[in-house]
Amino acid sequence: MAMRSRGGGRAAPQKVFRTESIELVDQSGKTRAGLVVEPDGTTMLAFLDGNGKFRAMFGLEADGSPALLLGDQDGNVRATVTVRPDGTTGLTLSDQGGEVRVALSLAREGPPVVALSDVHGQLRAQIQLGIDGTPSLTFLDAGGQPSLTARPIPTNGAGPPVPFREDCQAGH
Repeated sequence: MAMRSRGGGRAAPQKVFRTESIELVDQSGKTRAGLVVEPDGTTMLAFLDGNGKFRAMFGLEADGSPALLLGDQDGNVRATVTVRPDGTTGLTLSDQGGEVRVALSLAREGPPVVALSDVHGQLRAQIQLGIDGTPSLTFLDAGGQPSLTARPIPTNGAGPPVPFREDCQAGH
């Protein structure tokens, strides 16, 4: 789309356009996207569907941490991807009620962790690798206490490997 000046020629482009927010609208005037800088320095580019529901957002927190949020057809955030200032990366998946049900995190120099939560947001299972690469699986009761933890049993070359050992018995 070309802008024309009153004389019929093209208008000279501006080198800098300064504002704190921009809204992009469709042909019917509905806001479909927005770019905003909040007072704390948080910067966001958000996208809305034709019904005005949030669907996606990419932003930088005030501390410079990037985040990507994805929403469902009702405008609820269902997935997030983040990178924290300490280098920790994360992915969360939420249910329709907004509870985080699956979380995957990786510290800059630490082990990966997968956490699974119930419908109330209570952590119920966790899979992780130790610094040495040893896997573990922990199940937690409704109160958040470990009820069973499994780790590989070292064989030291004596016989066939036994895949896991139980550190706690179910039900304590």
